[in-house]
Amino acid sequence: MKRKVYVGMDVHKETIQIVYLTSNSKAIVKEQQIKHEEV
Repeated sequence: MKRKVYVGMDVHKETIQIVYLTSNSKAIVKEQQIKHEEV
């Protein structure tokens, strides 16, 4: 079975916020904030 996954990103200098949800979900499946570090 195929399903669609929608991904949203909010990128700032200090952090990156990532969320995703599936096509059949009505709420965010997972949300994660990552501290942006220079390499």
